[in-house]
Amino acid sequence: MNGYTGPLVYGGNSRGADRPLAGRAAGNAPSVWKGPTRTQTDLREEASRLIEARDPEASLTAAALYLQEADRIFAEAARQFSEALHERQELQVRARELDETLDILLMRRVALEALESKLMAQNEALESRVASLRAREGEVMAQKEALESEQKRIRRRAIEAAPPPMFPDSGPLHLRPNPRMALTSDDFMRSLRTLRGWAGNRSLRQISEQSGHRISSSGVRNVLNASTLPDRLEIVDAIVMGCGGTEEDRAAFASAWRRLYMGSTDSTVTDMDPVPHEFE
Repeated sequence: MNGYTGPLVYGGNSRGADRPLAGRAAGNAPSVWKGPTRTQTDLREEASRLIEARDPEASLTAAALYLQEADRIFAEAARQFSEALHERQELQVRARELDETLDILLMRRVALEALESKLMAQNEALESRVASLRAREGEVMAQKEALESEQKRIRRRAIEAAPPPMFPDSGPLHLRPNPRMALTSDDFMRSLRTLRGWAGNRSLRQISEQSGHRISSSGVRNVLNASTLPDRLEIVDAIVMGCGGTEEDRAAFASAWRRLYMGSTDSTVTDMDPVPHEFE
């Protein structure tokens, strides 16, 4: 027994402690059993050798150390398994969080794609609107140029169609026709034709242009060649205006036309006084 006769006592769990405790003299335990640093294989081989050597006490000690080492390895494996299980649970939680984050990112991606499509559609609509505005701008510019050209042409025509100057009578002569003295329609038309001669015998085209084309040159011819009173005052006013008549001339011919049109032959009829302001 190698000098050791006391019972073996083990600390720790039921299978043995970290080291054997001697009953009567701890220092009498074999040195081969002191260190727990030997591998499990070594302990198993040592226990097998002692069993074959028929040393029960040493075999029991070797078996106890083997079980002690197995418990330690099992405890370490359990600890590592617990840590691995905890890490696995953490990884599962992290995986779920990553899945949720991925779902959120996917939804955001879909929303961004929809927004991108909307922005592209708005961009296309804006480009179409810009193109339309540019085309409209071109049309407006063309219309503006045409308008300016027309205004220049109208100004040029106005300059070209400017009426000849009115030549006043000299001295005590007053040859301007006076339509107020007309007693009949024939007298009135004679005064209208005389006005044309007094104005310098203007051409029919000049009378039409000077009237602002209120009456055509053929219309002027038809009116001046007639002996009947024109059926509308605006025709008479256009001819008087075309002959260069003043506001006084236009008023005189208008009053004479109204008098004859209303069937009066009294040349002394004058215009009525203006209507008082409170009755306007």
